[in-house]
Amino acid sequence: AEYSKIQYNRIKQSLKYKHDFKGQKYRNLLELEVAKILDSQGYKFEYERQIKCGDKFYFPDFSIGNILIECTFWYNVEQKAEELSQKIKNYQQLNRDLIIVTTKRFLKDYSRMLANLNVRVITPDSLTELLDGKNGRVRA
Repeated sequence: AEYSKIQYNRIKQSLKYKHDFKGQKYRNLLELEVAKILDSQGYKFEYERQIKCGDKFYFPDFSIGNILIECTFWYNVEQKAEELSQKIKNYQQLNRDLIIVTTKRFLKDYSRMLANLNVRVITPDSLTELLDGKNGRVRA
């Protein structure tokens, strides 16, 4: 566990976390937008908190209670959806609710490719409604 934290910190330092909000740096504008939405709605969240799933360690973009949020908008949707599929299956073993946030441009593609995994794929616009329970239920 300690080794994975060290490796993660090395990776994090090498990546460009260039978007600052309230003292936390985010990797991209989608993560920044989600952080601002969560903050404006008063949700306490953790950014990239380490989670152990079996023998693997993951760092979901956002953790709020029992909810994990992953932000993605990779152009190579098929490859990214395949990578996300395994991560999603592992998260679900932990009995966590999972939300995938993407951009409008990729919403249909990710929704189609992840449809059989019982995961919500939404845009940031839908996040507030979902967390408020107006658009289905997600337990925090």
